[in-house]
Amino acid sequence: MWATSPKVREALELINAWGFEYKTCMIWVKDKIGMGYYQQ
Repeated sequence: MWATSPKVREALELINAWGFEYKTCMIWVKDKIGMGYYQQ
């Protein structure tokens, strides 16, 4: 699951409601325009 910063709280509530456990977070800082390859 991914969520934008303003929706993290709602995402965490949904994770708990679905019975999943939060594990980690990744911040994607885009220094140039493109689709990226690491996250695919």
